[in-house]
Amino acid sequence: MPRDNRRNPLIYRMTHIDNMQHILQYGITSRLSSHADPEYRSIGDQSLISTRDEFIVPVPPDGSLGTYIPFYFGYRSPYALRDCTRI
Repeated sequence: MPRDNRRNPLIYRMTHIDNMQHILQYGITSRLSSHADPEYRSIGDQSLISTRDEFIVPVPPDGSLGTYIPFYFGYRSPYALRDCTRI
């Protein structure tokens, strides 16, 4: 029977393989967390990360969009469609 993703959506998170040991030990953390990985290896587009840091979230707990962890609701994320050869 096919999976009904509208009722039970899957979420995806892209990360560098070098980050997996820390994620398995502490879970997925934001860079502002007390458990943030000091050795975190970013694969994100720096210009997009900077834009997220400047976008203010107007609802509690406030902060900028960059303080939240991005997830995708499909396996074809916008980032995955870019040229990923630089990783």
